[in-house]
Amino acid sequence: MRQTDIALVHTGYMQGERVADKLERNLRLIDLDLESRPFDGHLLCSRAAALVDMERAAEALVTIGFWETAYAAYKVPASLRALKVRALGMEEDLAGALACARPGLKDFPGDSKLAFLEARILAALGEMNAAEQCLRAQLMLSEEHGQYAVVDRTIGAFRLRHLLAEVLLMQGRAHEAVCGRAA
Repeated sequence: MRQTDIALVHTGYMQGERVADKLERNLRLIDLDLESRPFDGHLLCSRAAALVDMERAAEALVTIGFWETAYAAYKVPASLRALKVRALGMEEDLAGALACARPGLKDFPGDSKLAFLEARILAALGEMNAAEQCLRAQLMLSEEHGQYAVVDRTIGAFRLRHLLAEVLLMQGRAHEAVCGRAA
């Protein structure tokens, strides 16, 4: 393998009913692989991702726990930490999600997914000023991703600005949100 400037945009998971079928298929294949390699870190991460995407947060958290136990001596990858934050959020454990996101941001300060999730959690907790600060800081920073990282380009493209506009609206600052001062 070698690094290139090529970016792939995969749109195969954008059609409602087909998404569920593909996720079920992927989970079956991952589980088959896990039978012979039960503590393979990549497979555990893939299983957690499939479960989160299927909105089966409790099961995802169990799988993430297996990974954390098997790889306790290693730094938790940003992608796995983001999955755990999402799963905790789905379980409505916002304090736990925030407590998971913050150490991840110390380990991976330029990770756009973790920073975006932190801002979403803060907004959900009603901490609008803190959420706004996180979002504005993220708009000024460039993204950093490791080699072969899976990156959600929608965050920088529009989701940050959308969430910032929502935060401004919740603060009663509609004029700023509507007039483009959200960016």
